[in-house]
Amino acid sequence: MIGKLVRGRHPAPAATGVRRMLVTVTVLGSPGPIRFVAGDQDPVAAVIGTALRCYAREGRLPALGCDVGKFHLFCAKSDYVEPLDPVDPIGARSGSREFTLCKKKIEQAAFRVPAGMATGTCMPHAHTYTQMQPHTAGRKKQGGAWRRRWCRVLEALG
Repeated sequence: MIGKLVRGRHPAPAATGVRRMLVTVTVLGSPGPIRFVAGDQDPVAAVIGTALRCYAREGRLPALGCDVGKFHLFCAKSDYVEPLDPVDPIGARSGSREFTLCKKKIEQAAFRVPAGMATGTCMPHAHTYTQMQPHTAGRKKQGGAWRRRWCRVLEALG
């Protein structure tokens, strides 16, 4: 009778050999952890998918999407250096039941860095000043009149 339904109920977990465990997944940037039941032989990718579905079902923000390949799952008791392998069973990690879900880092080579930003300038638009200078070179300076009036007001008060 192992593996068969008995009186309309599922067999006991000990009879099938699958241990169920309460998994706690903390998503970075989320207000609290997500808890759900998973089998100890479930692959890490399936646990990530379940966590993303639960996250979306609860309507949490920020929206993460459903692509399992864009996330890493770390053991919460580790040093967060090496993520879990997506094909390994979730129970292979010495019985750990607490995990942290993080987005994978975006490759820096995909973005173009402006010429002024590559030198470490702290002003984000510093490279555009030289491009805008020829446009303003022929125009009369504006704003001098209000500056003179403001200085007169300050002199009168002081």
